[in-house]
Amino acid sequence: KELNEFFLFIGTIEPRKNIPTIIKGFELYLDKLDDEMIEKNLCPKLILAGGKGWNCNEIYDMVGQSKYKEQIMMAGYIAGSEKDYLLKNARCFLYPSLYEGFGIPILEAFATDTPVITARNSSLPEVGGDAVFYINTYDSDDLATKMDEVMNMSDNERIALSKNMNEQLQKFSWEKCAEETLDVILGK
Repeated sequence: KELNEFFLFIGTIEPRKNIPTIIKGFELYLDKLDDEMIEKNLCPKLILAGGKGWNCNEIYDMVGQSKYKEQIMMAGYIAGSEKDYLLKNARCFLYPSLYEGFGIPILEAFATDTPVITARNSSLPEVGGDAVFYINTYDSDDLATKMDEVMNMSDNERIALSKNMNEQLQKFSWEKCAEETLDVILGK
């Protein structure tokens, strides 16, 4: 494995983003790897990027107490250019939020051709369609399994997923949103 491989979460560091499930899933994923990979720092990392939100102390404590805390990076708030860089270079974007109004971060990951693991709740299935890996919301074992699947995808699987992500991304645009909103306002 490459040294620069990482899983990525971007969003406010708060409970509704389901970050404890991400941390537990990452730990379970690393538990399945060869100890030597971890000792030699050859395993994927987890980057949690975003500003502090409400009730975030438990999340920071969880990272600090993790046996894999050296593999977890709390990046803090990131600027747009940093966000773009991280999305383009991540092996996988993790977004198993408990609820979302829409889920724009999934589309941002699609735009960089980055695989997404998300939860099957609220608006996330509408946004993700058939182009994401779904987990049961609080199931860290399921997340660890999907992380392994993404890390071990064949070239053909990546090409097919990329095609699905692009097709799903094309379903959403600001222009389409404006047109549909105008239709509602005008009663069409």
